[in-house]
Amino acid sequence: QLNIEGLSRSKCEVLSKEFRIHKIDILALQETHIPEPNPYRMKIHGFHMIACRYHAKYGIATYIQDNLAMEAEEIMQADNSQFTITVRVGKLTIINVYKPPLETWATIALPTANHPAIYIGNFNSHHHMWDYQKADRASEQLEDWALASNVHLVFPGTFFSACWQKEYSLDLCFTTSDSKGWPLNCSWKILKNFSHSQHRPSILHMGIEVPIVNSVPKPRCNFWKASWPTFMNIVEETIQRIPPSPNNYSRFVQLLEVAATKSIPHGYRTEYMPCWSKESERLLAEYNITQDLETATALLDSLDEDRLARWREITENLDFSHSSRKPWNLLCWLGAASQTTYEAPKVSANAVAANLLVNSKILTTTESKRRVKKKPTIQMDRTVGRM
Repeated sequence: QLNIEGLSRSKCEVLSKEFRIHKIDILALQETHIPEPNPYRMKIHGFHMIACRYHAKYGIATYIQDNLAMEAEEIMQADNSQFTITVRVGKLTIINVYKPPLETWATIALPTANHPAIYIGNFNSHHHMWDYQKADRASEQLEDWALASNVHLVFPGTFFSACWQKEYSLDLCFTTSDSKGWPLNCSWKILKNFSHSQHRPSILHMGIEVPIVNSVPKPRCNFWKASWPTFMNIVEETIQRIPPSPNNYSRFVQLLEVAATKSIPHGYRTEYMPCWSKESERLLAEYNITQDLETATALLDSLDEDRLARWREITENLDFSHSSRKPWNLLCWLGAASQTTYEAPKVSANAVAANLLVNSKILTTTESKRRVKKKPTIQMDRTVGRM
């Protein structure tokens, strides 16, 4: 999603390259500033335009990847108070919204969509809920609609004011909630500043998202899965053939290494999902087949329950009586431990080196240079003469 502040051929090329890297499926643009159909200015490589509202000053457009174009359809038309484009892709409804700054919302700000649905765009409404100091009439109408429609707000700062040098949230995202009151799973990522626009591109990931931890590629021994009887048998069978002499220490170490290799798993996991179980694997396989939202919700609920149980087990077993290493590591992971802060030096190393270089260039005469060169020689001659 992006308020592009004028769509041009060069911006289309940048969008195509940027969103191809991030693997974007659907693209919602606001303020295209195109009064009439213009395929040259509106062509984005790799995307198909589903619908567009033409306007010389405002205008919006919704795009979808070429391989998903057959699954998308426009299901509503925009009204007179603001520009909206409603598109359904599979079971998900996407409403691209743009309200001109000087206009107000209608009695009902936006139409109600069935779950799952997402409202995204530039709402041009100021409210303290999205980092504005004062609320205007449009934001109050939008808040009333959000409460009545039971939608969830997602609002990182996506607008950087060049005048005030501050981030605001003109670009908002509302997601619908299910029958249990849980909002649609949505993660929001803000990219860097876009060329010739004060708005920043925002990427939304909708649906199920399981966190994956990338492990450090450093092999370690997994003592929890070690076969200690096997280790003991290997050591006891071979150690009798090693004479108890200091010269045989290397043979003893080699014996332990061989026993550990055969009885203790050694390696590392490239990816790790905390609290992932066989039940989670079954639910994920079922979701991949049926694409049922209730199955996805059950998968996330099972992960949350397992993590809560793990958390309770860890906190209840905290013991400082024998060793404080594990509790201290837990506090460090939680961020509760006081971290040492390092301030960057005000004077850089290059500045110090430049100052030394300037001060080392002393203006002197030829006679003084000759005297300095001869002084160590004279002093050494005197020292040798005394010896």
